[in-house]
Amino acid sequence: MPEKIKPEKTLIRITNLSYTYPGCTLPALDNISFEIHAGERIALLGANGSGKSTLANCINDLEKKYRRLGIVLQNPDDQIISSIVEEDTAFGPENLGLSETEIQQRVHTALDSCDLLPLKKRQTRFLSGGERQRLSLAGVLALDTEIIILDEAVSMLDPQGKEKFLALLDKLSAEGKTIIQITHSLKEAFCSGRCLVLFRGSLVFDGSPKELIERPELESWGFVLPNEKNTSDFLKSSDSEISENDSDSIVSFFDASHMYKDTGAVGMDKVNLKFDYGGSLIALIGQSGCGKSTLLKHINALLLPSEGRVTVLGNDTLDRRIRLSDLRNKAALSVQNPESALFERYVADDVAFGPKNAGLHGTELVDRVKTAMENVGLPFAEFADRETRSLSGGEKRLAAIAGTAAMQSDILLLDEPLAGLDGFHRKKIMELIDSFRRCGKLVIISTHSMESAALADKVVIMEQGKIISPNISADANPIMPHSKKTLFKKNRKKTGMEVFRIISFGEFLDRPSVLRNLNGGSKLVLLLFLIVAALALPAPFAPLGVLLTGISAGYCAGKIEPRRLLKGFFRILPILLVISLFQLLFQGDEINIIRPLSLILRVAAISVLVSLFSAVTPLQEMLGSIRRVLSLPGSHFFARDIALAAGIALRFIPVLTEEAERIVSAQLSRGGRKGRISMTISIIVPLFLRALERSETLIKAMMLRCYRRN
Repeated sequence: MPEKIKPEKTLIRITNLSYTYPGCTLPALDNISFEIHAGERIALLGANGSGKSTLANCINDLEKKYRRLGIVLQNPDDQIISSIVEEDTAFGPENLGLSETEIQQRVHTALDSCDLLPLKKRQTRFLSGGERQRLSLAGVLALDTEIIILDEAVSMLDPQGKEKFLALLDKLSAEGKTIIQITHSLKEAFCSGRCLVLFRGSLVFDGSPKELIERPELESWGFVLPNEKNTSDFLKSSDSEISENDSDSIVSFFDASHMYKDTGAVGMDKVNLKFDYGGSLIALIGQSGCGKSTLLKHINALLLPSEGRVTVLGNDTLDRRIRLSDLRNKAALSVQNPESALFERYVADDVAFGPKNAGLHGTELVDRVKTAMENVGLPFAEFADRETRSLSGGEKRLAAIAGTAAMQSDILLLDEPLAGLDGFHRKKIMELIDSFRRCGKLVIISTHSMESAALADKVVIMEQGKIISPNISADANPIMPHSKKTLFKKNRKKTGMEVFRIISFGEFLDRPSVLRNLNGGSKLVLLLFLIVAALALPAPFAPLGVLLTGISAGYCAGKIEPRRLLKGFFRILPILLVISLFQLLFQGDEINIIRPLSLILRVAAISVLVSLFSAVTPLQEMLGSIRRVLSLPGSHFFARDIALAAGIALRFIPVLTEEAERIVSAQLSRGGRKGRISMTISIIVPLFLRALERSETLIKAMMLRCYRRN
């Protein structure tokens, strides 16, 4: 790209900027000075933890009073506010006070630019990592700001998605937008006219991409040149000991399919795979949402096939006789989102979680943790006692991988292990993978990096849940063993992670029905009327009647099965039974079963009504109904604030549910043994800490999307 003539208009001026986080001794930013001019396209580079995101946040704080800047955060979950794709994109334009027509036009254009129009009615919690990144960008594009900051905004995108994204940035730059792109990719940096490089909090370079690659300090700053001879040497020349299992394959998929019951989306469709050898690296590639993460979770038994079979080290994951915790100790998984994988307060404790479950303790445990941390590039002396929440995005990913590597399992599963990492740490991770291969272990990674896929021994290409190019074994269509078919009556149906799933707003948005098409205000009035009836009218017949009315309306007018509406109630039923038992025990000589029965029926009725309302009502429609109901002459902002508070509270319920499920998934994936009681206890502290973090990020996300009280 030809370099542009430097414009004269200065948009941002940074002079002697330093910043130190509370509780830290070293500054995150140290005496930084530079200017940004209108229309510039800048690449902000640096190793993990060098201060790039901190600088982006400082620039945002400087510019937020002018409303000229939009920022795409490193973790897309920190930026998503609403539960439906199109509603989340509309949040910013609504806060700008635009007309309904203008809002719809901006939402349509932004979603179309980010290839999300087909998913506009999808619940945000069911998007893949790459789709969430595109949604975060769409929300910023809908604001139409003069300056756009992108913090590792393409780290989870597939190659085709990255090319479209870079083409979009070309278009925005040509329109005069000022773009600051935080990236580890020199290829992406070459699309910019100017590069800023941070190293340990200091600005060490400010110049053109061509000048950057000629600097001798490049490698010490954490870069690896594209044409540099690196990990391919030891990966391709490796003559490691390859062990063959003469009996069962290491991993086999037999016509395995998986459908996500919450959305009806197909995550895996009739997959047949067979991995026979250890000492090899398998790469899963394909577009975002094609099923790569779903496949890895089946190997780790976080998910079970809806149809067909999956066997791991000769064990059928559906067989109730197999203890899943033991299986997961042999096939450890590092999940895609590193924030979800860290649940202990300190880094070393988190890395030690898996080995502890495998029975290690004392000096052996410490040595295992230290080795794993050093191998991923997190020096034990420096990071062991660091709080996990204080890590940068890249450091969190490294800590998550270290926690998986510390288990020394027979199968190592890494979901997007290189996303968001600088060149130095990418090399460290590839060296770690090679060390597992040399020990005869099977390593399976999902990746959007074609460079990484080229280093693999075998490549599996996925598209819409199917295998379209199985470069795997000679037996690419294995036949299901007859012995496995006899296990039908002993099949397990759950893995332990489903316990926190509940109906959320708009779950049946794509399912046409009478209730879905009913006006939001009418649905809200009916909900309140029936809740009052369930609480105020005589029991047990009134709440029983309301309960049956809700179930019947859901089935006939909402096309929702009764079990879905009763799902939330059944989860709290044990607590209600305990309360009812206490009521009976302390009633005295006269036993009256009506009171506890009334309590159970009232709670059941309210639970069904709320589940039904939430299932057929998008969150934004519900909030609009609340505003209309509460709005009185002269009380517009009062009503808006109440509606917003209700929206935050209701949005936070599925957010916390999702966080709880992620914490449990991370614990289970590293061999945690969980019953319902122990599972609940083990997540209390990390979920509380995560709730504080998510509340902070939710407020920040709202501010970034121009929310203001008046």
